[in-house]
Amino acid sequence: MTALLVYLGVVAAVFVAFFGAFVYYQSDAAPAALRTEHGLTPARSAGAAVTGVAIAAALHLLAGDAALAELSSGRRYLVRVGMWVVALVAGFEGIAGGYGLYIRWRRLHPDAGVPTGDVDGGEVAVAGAVVATETAPAPVTGRDAVCWSWTVDVVDPGLRRPDEDGGTWGTVNGGVDGVRFGVDDGSGTVWVDPSDATMALTGERSLALDGDDPAPDAFQNPAPAVERDYGGRPREYTESVLATGDTVAVTGTVLSGRADGPVVGGDVHIAAGSLRTVSARYRRRATLYLVGGGVAAFVGIWGLAWTLGVTLS
Repeated sequence: MTALLVYLGVVAAVFVAFFGAFVYYQSDAAPAALRTEHGLTPARSAGAAVTGVAIAAALHLLAGDAALAELSSGRRYLVRVGMWVVALVAGFEGIAGGYGLYIRWRRLHPDAGVPTGDVDGGEVAVAGAVVATETAPAPVTGRDAVCWSWTVDVVDPGLRRPDEDGGTWGTVNGGVDGVRFGVDDGSGTVWVDPSDATMALTGERSLALDGDDPAPDAFQNPAPAVERDYGGRPREYTESVLATGDTVAVTGTVLSGRADGPVVGGDVHIAAGSLRTVSARYRRRATLYLVGGGVAAFVGIWGLAWTLGVTLS
């Protein structure tokens, strides 16, 4: 059986690699607003999934012949194993999300902040009131804003026809955008380019569209593919915006300057609120994700080891 275990180990390694690639591209295709909310990136999500599945595969190999025999013993055993593997992978996803939120907390910590009038170069964290030379209508509600994020949910997105009893809602698209705006704490203005930013905004509003009902005039149809593919079923667009006069915290890299001040335009994160408020919010969420993810991963490892008969010491 040694040769068989070696063979299965190679197969497991190939499976883990392909599974990691699958998770990476699925995460990359998911709405950016969802990843932002949970502190994930495609690389973090794929790394967490690979770690969880690799540990599960290693435990199976440690179990040896007994586990191989049990795999063919029946559906109940496979369900138990699958339950622990799901807990294991979900736990590491939670840890990865907590790590991403921890990074935001550190970047937006009040001790890292600088006055907006003193920004010169490098990575900065600033906070102040939004000032703007121009605004644009947000794509869902038409509100005047400097930047916005949106998602759209539909009923039973994976089915050709929705469930007549209501079905299950799922997020199928989303995005962020905006126009260049300034942040001023009274010491001067620093400009922000939100085009490739991640955002955590407030002022959330929703727009429900049912079947082929006409959309309001302010609706700019930010997801034409969704309207084409799911226009005959209920959809709900959710939008958050940042407007002139709002308090905002921004972290990113100063890439260039212009006549009326420097521009933050690299690896930008925009969050509604002051540095103190935003950093406290990310600290709480990072703690929750890290603790919850750690507990789930621990339970998954020990539960799977117990099911497979592997002694951990």
